[in-house]
Amino acid sequence: MSLDDVKALTFDTGGMILDWHTGFSKALAKAGDKHGLVKDWPELANELRRRSLGLTVNMGEHSPPDRNHDESHRMALDEVIAENGLDVFTADDRREIWWETAHSLEAWPDFPKVLPILRENYI
Repeated sequence: MSLDDVKALTFDTGGMILDWHTGFSKALAKAGDKHGLVKDWPELANELRRRSLGLTVNMGEHSPPDRNHDESHRMALDEVIAENGLDVFTADDRREIWWETAHSLEAWPDFPKVLPILRENYI
């Protein structure tokens, strides 16, 4: 098979297009700053993402799913908060992280320039 045979490109948007790491790191740091906390926010962002993906992978494989990826983010955040002394985070802080941030992630800086080029040849 050659590239001429390829009609569509498919790929995971989380990580390939969206910079979840910076988004979650900044959101955690913002909530932490609000409460005077200093933590390794990038590491906690990695843990949040690892756990939320773990809660989502294979979901619905053997029975209807009982949650969506947003709920997995919320559940994972609750675990990270409980295990890292972040209980001062308010419900608003938490929603900002697991909902607002997850729904407003920035694209990696190089992706917007590449997308029009990809669209020239692929759907």
